Amino acid sequence: MTTGYFLVTHGSSDPAAAQQLHDLVTLARTLYPREIVSGGCLEGLAQSLTEQLLNFGQYVGTDAQIKVIPLFLLPGAHVCEDLPMAVQLANQTSGFEWFELNSYLGQHPDIVTKLAQKFAQFPSDRRILVSHGSKLPAAQQMISSLATQLGAVPAYWSIEPKLASQLACPEPVTVLPYFLFPGKISRAIAAEVANYSHAQITDLPFTLRDLVDLSLLHPLQDRDSQQVQSQLQHPSSQITETETRALHGRTST
Repeated sequence: MTTGYFLVTHGSSDPAAAQQLHDLVTLARTLYPREIVSGGCLEGLAQSLTEQLLNFGQYVGTDAQIKVIPLFLLPGAHVCEDLPMAVQLANQTSGFEWFELNSYLGQHPDIVTKLAQKFAQFPSDRRILVSHGSKLPAAQQMISSLATQLGAVPAYWSIEPKLASQLACPEPVTVLPYFLFPGKISRAIAAEVANYSHAQITDLPFTLRDLVDLSLLHPLQDRDSQQVQSQLQHPSSQITETETRALHGRTST
């Protein structure tokens, strides 16, 4: 069965958001040329996400399975409500289970490592992990847990505690903005940090290559593992030892 991968970003009326999606999909196709990859936005485009999914499905074909991969960091309303609703509607409209919603990017096990590496590049006495924030308790708990693992304190753009309150302590501090792409909020955070002589701010924690690999590598490894198991369970479909090793050994380059 053919598998397609559809990367979903938040999107915005800012043209830069569409360009970021374009760059992301272009790099994904370059790094994984054998895979069928496209992408869309939850907001900011003329078509709804459901319409974008159905268009991609028509391109891939009705015999395909399409993995919908949300590039979101927190389990806020978009992840918990809007995305599942859009995927469900796309399946209902198509008449069969065409689309499968994968876990969102913020659940990836390598996120903590990426953030720790970024903090390590900017040593200081204190650390602040600042994110957009959400009123949903699960999102707040996730940031609090991440901050604890990183030896940091949490701060938010949209809810308390705000960044200003965490910057009040005069000790040298490093601020890490927990965002996927640069935008108005990340620029505003950088401007706010610049007002405090004892504070420094890191660049965003993920490169475009990081986002592609974090989004696609695990789904591809899972698919390859399933293919190996299927071949082993059906000996009539021949698979060599070399092919088995190749499938199990897929790593990022």
